Amino acid sequence: GQAATVTRAFAAARISFPYPLDQVMFTTPPGSPGAADIVVTTPAGTATVAGGFDYLKSAQNFAGSSTLAEMVYDPARQRLYAADVGSTAVDVFDLAKQQFLTPIPVGKAPGALAITPDFNTLVVSNGGDSSVSIVDLTGANATKTVSLASVANLPTQCGQAVPYAVAATSSHKAVIALGCSQLETGEYIVLDLATLAIGCGSSKGCAAMLAAFSPDRTAGLMVSGSTDGNSIFVSNGSVYGLWNVPTDTFSSQATGGSELGTFWPSYTAAAADGTAFTLGFAAIEPTMDFYSMMQDVDYLQSGLNDTQSLPGEKLHPSGALLYYPENNGFSVYDVHSGHLRRRVALTQATSVAFDALAIDETGSKVFLLTTAGLAEVDMADVPLSIGHLQPAQGPASGGASVVVRGSGFVSGAQVLFNKTPANVAFVDGSTLKVTAPAVAAGAVRVTVINPDGSQYSLDNGFTAQ
Repeated sequence: GQAATVTRAFAAARISFPYPLDQVMFTTPPGSPGAADIVVTTPAGTATVAGGFDYLKSAQNFAGSSTLAEMVYDPARQRLYAADVGSTAVDVFDLAKQQFLTPIPVGKAPGALAITPDFNTLVVSNGGDSSVSIVDLTGANATKTVSLASVANLPTQCGQAVPYAVAATSSHKAVIALGCSQLETGEYIVLDLATLAIGCGSSKGCAAMLAAFSPDRTAGLMVSGSTDGNSIFVSNGSVYGLWNVPTDTFSSQATGGSELGTFWPSYTAAAADGTAFTLGFAAIEPTMDFYSMMQDVDYLQSGLNDTQSLPGEKLHPSGALLYYPENNGFSVYDVHSGHLRRRVALTQATSVAFDALAIDETGSKVFLLTTAGLAEVDMADVPLSIGHLQPAQGPASGGASVVVRGSGFVSGAQVLFNKTPANVAFVDGSTLKVTAPAVAAGAVRVTVINPDGSQYSLDNGFTAQ
């Protein structure tokens, strides 16, 4: 709607494409939060990219430590906790007050964090002194420290045991990736946060997980947990597995010679409810089947070809979108299609940290560790997508109550099962409750249409029986 300042327009003749690829570089004018059309006018005519650029609602930088290593979001208190690897403390940022609070004392060189499903306990791995700090966020109990210096199964040549990744379970345990300071080897350990005992106890699923990776001849053990703590996703880059805590089962899969094998050692992410997981840029179902790869056309330098990506990806709570930190911002991918949906550029450089990104429960607020402290980004909206339906099957005669989980939903959204409208109740931007209509038996394409006409379809999103 306003004129941009064009700084350069040129034909990129040296790029090998079967079609012309001209480029224009420009500086954006001021705008209102949300999507804006890009209109390019030349002597040859006019072309429009509808909604091609999004103005952020806000992007704020807050000065802080330059050695922050990982960050977790606490929705109960509207706070962020960030491990300061260069100290003996976890920094606390209050989102309502927009300021850092008094740091939490922990062990030496804290590097990874996890918060329990009840949001009352913060688990901190301290790589500098081989310990784990258990912080009571309610303030009722003092912080407990557990030494990991004499953990079993690590080789005698290990040197110092270094905990570096952690996830919390719904059974009030912590799964910790442990490495060696002098060898490329490691293992997973499980810590009971109540008794402080190390081990699986009577859990068969836990024991199967430890047996699959312990001791591991790599230094790339990663672990991510769902927000509800029911799903613990682990990987060493060549093998990945899932401990289902409620059913106490463990299943695993080898990456083999597939594209998944290119991500060793890989970082991982889990959807809030355990309906999707990622290993690098690969999306994986709870059945441990690989179903999508984040990869768009090469000239976008996205997904597998992203030269700017950093560790610390996160899944939208619904599993519909994958967020990836970049050198100067972050990218957002549609998990099912693998396409780049949004790339956000910021003024502060992102910290090259163990885990530099966190998102809130809506997926619209993104928090990044930067070289100068912390950045808080409010995107105003998120791309429209469908993560999954629950249940994903029902009678062909219709009548089943179904929850559609995804992102970017707006009040007044329509839902189609194939081409048949369903009754819809809007819950929030990530949730719609629908009554499935009568459709032909078989696979059903589910489509969400927002009032502005934007729509998203998920093939085989529902099975009519």
